[in-house]
Amino acid sequence: MATFKTIEEWAKQFLDKATNVRVQKAYQKAVFLTIPKIGKRIFEKGIGADGSGIGHYAGAGRSGKPMYIGNQRSPRKGTLRGKYGDKKFKNGFPHVTTYYRNYYQFRVAMGRTNPFVNLTLSGRLYRNFLNSFDNSKGFKRVGTGIVKPVKKNPYLYTIELRPDNMAKARGSEIRFRGRIKTIFAFTKAERKEFNNLVSEEFIKALKV
Repeated sequence: MATFKTIEEWAKQFLDKATNVRVQKAYQKAVFLTIPKIGKRIFEKGIGADGSGIGHYAGAGRSGKPMYIGNQRSPRKGTLRGKYGDKKFKNGFPHVTTYYRNYYQFRVAMGRTNPFVNLTLSGRLYRNFLNSFDNSKGFKRVGTGIVKPVKKNPYLYTIELRPDNMAKARGSEIRFRGRIKTIFAFTKAERKEFNNLVSEEFIKALKV
């Protein structure tokens, strides 16, 4: 019995050209429907690949390390001030950063009030997750909600992050989970749902 390493090999063997095109589009549809669900799980619900919460931000109370952040590093401009609310140093020079009691207070000031980790502050990583960075073509933002993974072949799509966002993603996995591929990966339920969706879409395509 012949064995096939990829869906592409199977399709070339058994499908005529027109049917193969329909099946390719069906597979693409399954991919495009799945990526936003994974994004919502990570960036809105704050759930890792094992189905449990990614974590909680330290400092939801008064604990955590103090921070001084300049407006150039902040999604929203803050009121430049020191620890005690002073806007100028004793020498008269103005403050160029804003003091925050901890990272959680900074997030709240930016409008991110959830105490659980969901890797969303400015939204850049989330947008990049939905709209991949293609090294051959560069990066073009097309808006949150529009899925644009990188197509390697008709049956292989990848989510490719910008180098800075890749560092954030991998750093977050190490920080909160101790190893990579623990957040940005399929959950068992997502993998099962994707396989079922592919099967459903293939059946629809083959019936045409």
